Amino acid sequence: MEAAPILDPRLEYISVSKLRALNATELRRLARPVAIILTDQKEPAAVLIPYEIYMNMQAIYIQAVAQVMSLQQKLVDSISDFGREVMPRA
Repeated sequence: MEAAPILDPRLEYISVSKLRALNATELRRLARPVAIILTDQKEPAAVLIPYEIYMNMQAIYIQAVAQVMSLQQKLVDSISDFGREVMPRA
């Protein structure tokens, strides 16, 4: 499994009104590699991360869910096998 992405510890706080004024080029420049904390009246409202980091996080999440489901199935199978061993058919 791929390692979880590490966000740059530097955070930049910008207001929602400043975000509205940014164009795509400025936003990309601002978002690399920094996580942006969007604020509304000086209260944190959201986190903005680069798209590539988001997609990497999604892929890791999907892999983790698949692993959990696989482990769950193995557990169910082992419980079923245990039941057959304890209670043999007549």
